[in-house]
Amino acid sequence: MEEILIISNYYPPEKGANTNRIEQLALKLKQNKYNVSVVCPLANYPKGELFPEYKGKFSVTEVLQEITVKRLWIYPSNSKNFIVRVFSILSFSLSLFSF
Repeated sequence: MEEILIISNYYPPEKGANTNRIEQLALKLKQNKYNVSVVCPLANYPKGELFPEYKGKFSVTEVLQEITVKRLWIYPSNSKNFIVRVFSILSFSLSLFSF
């Protein structure tokens, strides 16, 4: 069985078009007999706040619809301040690098 790793900024339980596309891609790959894993930040979109089930955690591994999802730490923000947004993006990048 081939293995595929998807790295994305969005994955359910977050809502939105990007989330839906990545989820559907993962599910279709799974249906086609691929072993799919997803690495993404702790859920925080669209409010820029960690979802309650992820607060106080550095990383979480879950299995959603037979897909392994590894969530990594992020400094969540939906600030309009450019520097704060860049820091948020870099925080996930650093978590991903350490992963």
